Amino acid sequence: MIRITLASILIALTIQSTAQTESKIYSEAENIVNKYYPKSKTLKIQLQVFYNKLENCRDSSTADWLLTTQKELANVLTEELILGFDPEINNTYDEEYSIYSDLTELLPGFYFSGGEYELSVDLNYTPIIEAAAKNKTFIDDQGLSIIADALGTNHLPSSNYAYNECCDCPNISQLGSGLHSKLLIAIKGFTANSNLFTATLEEIKIDVKKDALNNPYFSLSKEAVLIELDVIKPLLELTEDEMVHFEERVQKIRISKDTDHGFSITRNGY
Repeated sequence: MIRITLASILIALTIQSTAQTESKIYSEAENIVNKYYPKSKTLKIQLQVFYNKLENCRDSSTADWLLTTQKELANVLTEELILGFDPEINNTYDEEYSIYSDLTELLPGFYFSGGEYELSVDLNYTPIIEAAAKNKTFIDDQGLSIIADALGTNHLPSSNYAYNECCDCPNISQLGSGLHSKLLIAIKGFTANSNLFTATLEEIKIDVKKDALNNPYFSLSKEAVLIELDVIKPLLELTEDEMVHFEERVQKIRISKDTDHGFSITRNGY
């Protein structure tokens, strides 16, 4: 349903923008898109409109549209890619890596990775933030700054508030650094005065909440974590069940063993 809706919107936008020049970015990527997405006619229209909008981004509503559409396109790019060979059977991981590198280079805003793991198309916010920076007001700058503070420019599985040391390692929470409270306060203030970037900011807020409630691995001291948990408690919009879980979690942190490299908690608090 999402794909159909997105396609309809993009086709309409294509018709409206026929006077605009063809996207330079897409024209340079067209051959590789045709090669690895041979059956995806709708995707090609989507990419043309996306990059045309990116190259002509002149207002914050367009930047908001780009952020929302970028995520939907990443799903399509993941689902519909056809390599033409099976790396595991043919032992062609180097060739697969080379293809992903070429796609990443030619399709700015998307980061392709795989190798011995399943294909993942993650988001790189840099092109959109740079495009929006050319024409923005103070309020626009606030919204984009929140996104950059939370996710950095490369939206990979880890974020600035919970980083990842290696592919097989769990995320490690930065709770206690002040970033969780900074983000929640900033999102609350921004959304009270603007309806821009709503979907992206809501996703960040939910993920920050999940990290605060569920992540058992911490990089900072127990004292710092407890202080920030106390600050963000009224900002998390906790349900009754979540409040019970929050209080139990605080108790586990209090009895956990602090070290020079942070700490972790289990069901027993150690």
